[in-house]
Amino acid sequence: MSALQEPSEVASLEQAVRQLINLGENDPLDIARKIEARYEESWLRDELWALRQDVFSDIARTRINGSRQTAMKALRSGEPMTKAKLLLHSEWVPNEGWKALSSWTADDLQARADYYRRIASTCAHLADWCEDCAALIEAEGVKTLGKVKADLPELGSDDMKMLNGGDLG
Repeated sequence: MSALQEPSEVASLEQAVRQLINLGENDPLDIARKIEARYEESWLRDELWALRQDVFSDIARTRINGSRQTAMKALRSGEPMTKAKLLLHSEWVPNEGWKALSSWTADDLQARADYYRRIASTCAHLADWCEDCAALIEAEGVKTLGKVKADLPELGSDDMKMLNGGDLG
């Protein structure tokens, strides 16, 4: 880990965040507080202004995803949903983007089915990986995965995307 650079040596807010992460910080709120305390208000204002579209789109994405997740949760929970409401709902279709269910084609539905199968397969592989890693911890008598001396089981790119909360699209 490198030392914390002086505020005058940091070129951007992105660099300031990266620097704290590289120094071992992993709580977003702590990172925000440390940056706010360390840098001048005018510099922060300029940096935040430069990132305004990213911030706005992140806020919008969070709100949109929240409403999508609520609708899909209702579907999964078995709560009744009228056909009209269901068809107004939008979901992501691989290689297409977000589309209202009312406009899904047979190809869209097949692409989504394939996507679900890929997620299921990746989840099953990750479950096996977790069990294998748990066995390594127990076999070596250590408390955490970071203390295991043996090589860890391999993870594919889909596994890493899923672990990182990414999209398998």
